[in-house]
Amino acid sequence: FIPVILDYIASTRGEKSDQEFVQHIMTNITFWNDLYSRFLHSEEDYDIFVESIELSCKNSDILSKTFHVILQILYSKDILEDTHILRWAENARQFEDDKTKALLELCKPFLEHLEEEEEDDSEEEDNDSEDASGDNDDEE
Repeated sequence: FIPVILDYIASTRGEKSDQEFVQHIMTNITFWNDLYSRFLHSEEDYDIFVESIELSCKNSDILSKTFHVILQILYSKDILEDTHILRWAENARQFEDDKTKALLELCKPFLEHLEEEEEDDSEEEDNDSEDASGDNDDEE
């Protein structure tokens, strides 16, 4: 279903400015939000979903320039989690084709942001577990 939605988005690009096109992408992704939740249940579902987006973008000059925007919108709308996007990037790095490399490069700042966020969350969890265990030397 996502390739059909993305094809529609690309076909309606027209003379929209970049900013208008991003808004158009966001509107269409948000419109179909309930549909995603009906089909995305397992981690494999999410992997296929992101790979479908990748494939659609690799096959469209219009969408290839907005791949990172599409991922960011899906992330901001809580359709995708950081783990889904980072897992896609890890798998995509194993391929040598130019289109995949270009998508990874386009996503690089966003991926770095997600990786930093994940590290911060991991550190907070470590600190929370230390606090919960009662290892507090200040209480003497």
